[in-house]
Amino acid sequence: MLNLLGLFIIIIMVIVILLPFNDNFWNYINKNKKRIKTPLNDYSDFELDLNSIITDYQSGVLNDKEFDEHVNSFQEIINKSSIDKNARLRIEQLLKEVN
Repeated sequence: MLNLLGLFIIIIMVIVILLPFNDNFWNYINKNKKRIKTPLNDYSDFELDLNSIITDYQSGVLNDKEFDEHVNSFQEIINKSSIDKNARLRIEQLLKEVN
């Protein structure tokens, strides 16, 4: 009887230790909780690239000719890519401010 009780305690301890590492356990725990999205400014990689080009130009790393080449190639990439509407609008506004 004492062996069965010891075995039962060991099984319970193993379950308590290993259960949090199981993804299904956490999915079951979190399935009834609603996820709330925080309103963050989600900048796309393209916007960050454009901002780095502008910063390089303003800090003097790029001269006018190099800056124009970067902006033109950037516009070609943007025209060929598929990005979301809001990011495209923000990029177009940045490009208008630059020109």
